[in-house]
Amino acid sequence: MDDNLKSYGEKHKINTLRGIITRWAPPKDEKGNVINDTEAYINTVCKHSGIGRKEVICKNDKAKIIAIIGAMSLVENGVKANYNDIEKGWILL
Repeated sequence: MDDNLKSYGEKHKINTLRGIITRWAPPKDEKGNVINDTEAYINTVCKHSGIGRKEVICKNDKAKIIAIIGAMSLVENGVKANYNDIEKGWILL
């Protein structure tokens, strides 16, 4: 996930929480079918990460990226992430 977040900024020029989540979990597929409640996803990640939806995120801001990954993990898996594991992943990059 961390590599994806970094590529969003580098390749796609996405640098806000709203942009990241919308790319990760778009509201509709290519045929226009609703596939995700993207707004609920954004709201949950904002709430649990403490980062605003329009806040600019630098790909090298370790604290913010870890907070985002942790909050996204909660949405994706339904359980809190182990932040020590996320930090270990950051170190590997």
